Amino acid sequence: MALIKTNARSATALDATILTGNLPAISGASLTGISGGKILQVTNGDYSTQHNNSTDDLADIGVSAVITPSATSSKIFITADTQYSMAAVGSQTFMGGVNIFADKGGAGYNKISGGGSFGEYYALGFTSQATGVERRVSGRWTACMLWSPSTTSACTFKLYSHNNATNGLSCTYDSITTHINLMEVGA
Repeated sequence: MALIKTNARSATALDATILTGNLPAISGASLTGISGGKILQVTNGDYSTQHNNSTDDLADIGVSAVITPSATSSKIFITADTQYSMAAVGSQTFMGGVNIFADKGGAGYNKISGGGSFGEYYALGFTSQATGVERRVSGRWTACMLWSPSTTSACTFKLYSHNNATNGLSCTYDSITTHINLMEVGA
């Protein structure tokens, strides 16, 4: 009768040097000894139509993304970006910006970025000093933040533009693709 000799290593001393062949798939839910901060899911939204805001009101840029947290303790890591262009004629100051809004479970959109004061609310700006000459500035607005929705209902995120266009200035958010990326971070 043939004898089969097993490896003398114990299961608790398992290391990569003795693993061979096809290994079974392991669910992330089965992992132990790992603290919080796991990425549980990723969603995104893209939009590539030009948006122009020439009023002193908030205006929906047109991009949105939806994520449904798997636990009330989860956080949502949000990144967003858009191309912008601003112009002013003469001696004028232009301030404009983009805010991230969220709708938790259909309850309505609320701003989750910026505190509302002039310094926090606006992300873009310049002053034109030349009389009768148009001055233009362009760039890419980017933001990232970690938000605690405290819900397992679907959350929809949108970008809104806002500027101080009381004197007719406008900000164009160009047709180069605007993005919102959402990652659920497990507690």
